[in-house]
Amino acid sequence: MLALIIVSSIAQAATITGTVYDLEFSKVEEILITVNSVPEQKYLSNDGSYKFELPPGKYTITAKQEDLLAEENIEVVSEGNYVIDLFLFPSFEDENQLLNDEEGVPDLEEKSFSWIWIILIFVIIGIALFYFLRKKPKHEEKPIKEDLENLIELLKKHNGRMTQKEIRKELFLSEAKISLMVTELESLNKVKRIKKGRTNVIILV
Repeated sequence: MLALIIVSSIAQAATITGTVYDLEFSKVEEILITVNSVPEQKYLSNDGSYKFELPPGKYTITAKQEDLLAEENIEVVSEGNYVIDLFLFPSFEDENQLLNDEEGVPDLEEKSFSWIWIILIFVIIGIALFYFLRKKPKHEEKPIKEDLENLIELLKKHNGRMTQKEIRKELFLSEAKISLMVTELESLNKVKRIKKGRTNVIILV
């Protein structure tokens, strides 16, 4: 996904901040975040948050933890402060290498080994998604998060009805985070999402 940052024509350094989340929308601890600037910048985060100073240009911000990977492509045009959150998903790099590696292992044995890994990965992904989508919130023990409250307040200001594109323009967040926020509010029966053309309309319940 490409996050396009466009402000004034003054080409100066921009401050990029954000947080790395897992599939359960929780902050990821002890993770290394890098950006392919020259020289390359690295940030070892204890709580999932990070910060980079970048001059104008195109970059890829990467966060990796074991077999989970998050990448975000950005374009910095000029100065400003911007929030780019990252979301970890399973990486298939190692499995692709196993499928392409034909040295030292008989063809039949290699295919069997690769299929076992592929099936195992899909089972893990299925379990994680099932747990994330089916998890019932405990309202007494876990109040609505501040960023979700902000989205609810924004919808109230717009008569309880906005498109996801309008929400992104107001909150300056990535498309992935807006989608996860809406999904979490749907699970709390706070909003409902209606498909309209190429976008979604979010309505307060």
